[in-house]
Amino acid sequence: MAIEDEEAAQLEAMRRFSEKAEELRSNFEERFLDALPGNHSPAESVLLAHLMTCTDGYEDVRFIRDWNRRAKFGSETIFAYLPDLTSIRDRATFAFECLHGELSNQLSIVIDFINPDERLPVKVDNDSRLRSFGFRVLQFTEFEIFNATDACRERVEGVLYDMRSDVWLGAESAKSS
Repeated sequence: MAIEDEEAAQLEAMRRFSEKAEELRSNFEERFLDALPGNHSPAESVLLAHLMTCTDGYEDVRFIRDWNRRAKFGSETIFAYLPDLTSIRDRATFAFECLHGELSNQLSIVIDFINPDERLPVKVDNDSRLRSFGFRVLQFTEFEIFNATDACRERVEGVLYDMRSDVWLGAESAKSS
């Protein structure tokens, strides 16, 4: 009798996990489709899906719609697709920010659509401006995204882990001083 009760309990647990997984999938799909502007490239949509499900090494990243309305205090990693960086006259496909307290680190991801892997002046200028405003910069080509999507996501996750660790350690050292 106890085995039947345990089996019933496990079946109920599995049913609930399946229900929650379906709810999460539906929420991800809705946010994904809502984020796409309509003139997006296939590479952007593939990378967006992977980034929506990535982690900073400590917890899942949180997707936000409006980069300029992000929190300035907290303990999380957020990202935006096609962030408005006009205030610094830059362009990025994605922008991330790792926060811990008031400390933050930022990462921009640029998809290289124009003459991939060539260091054109416009690309160098954009990267330099992003770096001058404190962004780390990663660049991917469409070829990389389509042929090694998992590797692209893992590269982003590695940088996010370093960034999140840096802000956490910075906050801890600020506390002790």
